Amino acid sequence: MEIEYFSGTRDDHDVIELYKALQWYGLEGYTDADIERTEHNSFYSVYAYDGDTLVGLGRVASDGLTAAVMSGICVRPDYRRQGIGEQIVTRLVYHCQSGENKLNVQLFCEDSLIRWYEKQGFERHTRGMWKKMVLPEDNCRIRRNFKEIYGIEQISDIAPDFYWENFDFFGDIRYYSAINSRGEMVPCLMMTFYVSGTSGFSADIIFENVSEFSICCNGVKTPLTDLSVLKIKRGGDGDITGYRVSSHEIGNINFLCESFRIINVNT
Repeated sequence: MEIEYFSGTRDDHDVIELYKALQWYGLEGYTDADIERTEHNSFYSVYAYDGDTLVGLGRVASDGLTAAVMSGICVRPDYRRQGIGEQIVTRLVYHCQSGENKLNVQLFCEDSLIRWYEKQGFERHTRGMWKKMVLPEDNCRIRRNFKEIYGIEQISDIAPDFYWENFDFFGDIRYYSAINSRGEMVPCLMMTFYVSGTSGFSADIIFENVSEFSICCNGVKTPLTDLSVLKIKRGGDGDITGYRVSSHEIGNINFLCESFRIINVNT
């Protein structure tokens, strides 16, 4: 076994597979895409691979000048006590405290790990506190287990298909501007969709970065006959993936959007 260390993953989904092995999977309120994106948002990361298998990782968040916080240090249970965690921490600290970087490295850990980190040269500091992010809806659970919870097919912003056939009609439509995940102000469309019958519910869905927008039946609850969502490549820099939403009912609905997500479900 030869462990190799990299500053990036071979595949973004490797992180999800590692978290499953650690039983860290299903972080409340966050989707797989959110978790995978942490790699790209970190100041620096170290990923330990045994062949094609990600067996450990660690990340650093930093202001790039004075302070850095290590987080997510982990190693698969069947690879522990082989020095992998020590290598990850050593490489993270070296990056933070070499060259032009002069960062004070901090971390939070369980009491049982204090002595291990002391062996890596860390000293006890002040006791930490945190304020947990409270989300209005358990979006990750809704997206991942939609069928189990509501008895219908899953709706997901990371899947190529959108299962419109589960909806009977749509109601409230709101067009507005908001800041997307990249900090850009983009036009958004929020629609409320309804299902009647034994599994009756409504779902509020936001479509981000909407363009070529037209609705000929604004305010009218119209059956979603022949409504389709097609995954496409949008022109411009980076050839961004997007979705064309259209109805074949005399052009009732037609627009392009970059992504869509469920924000609320009421049963």
